[in-house]
Amino acid sequence: MVFDPRSSVWPDVSIGEPKPLSKSELPGVKFSWTVENISQRTRWSIKREKHTVIVHLGGPIRKIETELNGKGLSPGRPLDGDIWIIPAGHEYQSEALGGTIRYAEFEFDQTILSGLIQRDIDIAPIRHQIGYSDAFLHRATIRLAELTQHADDLSALASVSLSHTLLLHFFTTYPGKHNRVRQRIPRTQFSAKQTRLASGFIADHLQQPIMLAQLADLVGMTSHELLEAFRHAFGSTPAQYIIEQRLRRTRAELLGSNDTIATIAAEVGFSSHAHLTSTFASKYGISPSEFRASHRDSDGEA
Repeated sequence: MVFDPRSSVWPDVSIGEPKPLSKSELPGVKFSWTVENISQRTRWSIKREKHTVIVHLGGPIRKIETELNGKGLSPGRPLDGDIWIIPAGHEYQSEALGGTIRYAEFEFDQTILSGLIQRDIDIAPIRHQIGYSDAFLHRATIRLAELTQHADDLSALASVSLSHTLLLHFFTTYPGKHNRVRQRIPRTQFSAKQTRLASGFIADHLQQPIMLAQLADLVGMTSHELLEAFRHAFGSTPAQYIIEQRLRRTRAELLGSNDTIATIAAEVGFSSHAHLTSTFASKYGISPSEFRASHRDSDGEA
């Protein structure tokens, strides 16, 4: 049976028995996509030799708690297309509760890259991402999920070609911003509690101005110490992280409510309709109105 990754109709799946819909081992890329019932608390644990990417393809996750290397991270409820990146050798644990969900997993092997581009390359360390939006990766994952369900030669060739594109996209998009000559461990780092405090405070105060001094006081650091520890914990500056979380909240409101763009802008902390629209378009390549319309059209087709 062939399944449509965009469909809202899925086979019955028992709790604790995830159902793989297709699996493929392609050059440099291991791919699978799965439907799973998480109506009871479900726990996942990952620690692998290769970089792992999880793509949430759909289905309700009402609550999720995530740890990476023992530190709690809180991305909020996953949206369709959100990705999780677990760098090779890192330990990821997550506990979730929701309904019937579907997700894809990739394992990317960087040792094949030199052969693909016919020269030696230097890859900076990969940074983790938790609940990050990557529209290209989302669309390509859906297409690969379709292709890997077919056994004909053209589908196989297209799968290999697309997997190479995804491999290159991953390693050109997600290397950490490390100095390749001088990599040092930050003098100041967040504890697991400080990481939770910072992410939780931002999530609870998105509609208000969030100042650096507030975050520094919250975790008991100077502003300079906070900037260093925050980048190490989240892979971005506080300002970049806050924008990303406001855009995540915007996407959720666009899909889950009928509020106007101006109302949503005020609710998630943008100064105006125009500010939200320009920031959203810069990130996703379409306006908030176009994003809402395109998803409602696709839901209608399903």
